[in-house]
Amino acid sequence: MIIKSNINKVILIKSLNQLVSMEIGMGKGTVLVIEDEAMIGLEVSLVLRNSGYSVPHVVMSGDEVVKNVMQEKPDLILCDIRIGGFLDGVEAIQRIRLINSKIPVVYMTAFGDRITCRRAMQTNPAAILDKPVIHEVLVNTIDHALAGSVQT
Repeated sequence: MIIKSNINKVILIKSLNQLVSMEIGMGKGTVLVIEDEAMIGLEVSLVLRNSGYSVPHVVMSGDEVVKNVMQEKPDLILCDIRIGGFLDGVEAIQRIRLINSKIPVVYMTAFGDRITCRRAMQTNPAAILDKPVIHEVLVNTIDHALAGSVQT
């Protein structure tokens, strides 16, 4: 049953990535979304695209983050802290920081405990947002992070 569920999840996210890859609005920059919950990934991607950002696709696993950052060269990374795979969001960003320490990172989390936030803060994020994320707050945070004016 778990295997079938995982296969369905992969099929759903591939379909959602195809839907999200349709050009809605570009010009403000490219945001790589890292989120293992398909519906949240779709929602966030659509909000960002409707706000003028390019979102190439949703990355669902920490293991895929480095490869996707190298390929997509995003202007900003929006990353869930707790994601599937061998690496969680913080560990994936730690690896990205070894390659490129200048890409702004905005974390999203439903687990805003002190230990988690402390780990995330070590990667020097532009912001950490609590889930569920309010759309206006998300877009404003990303706007400010790309302008270099977000305070953590």
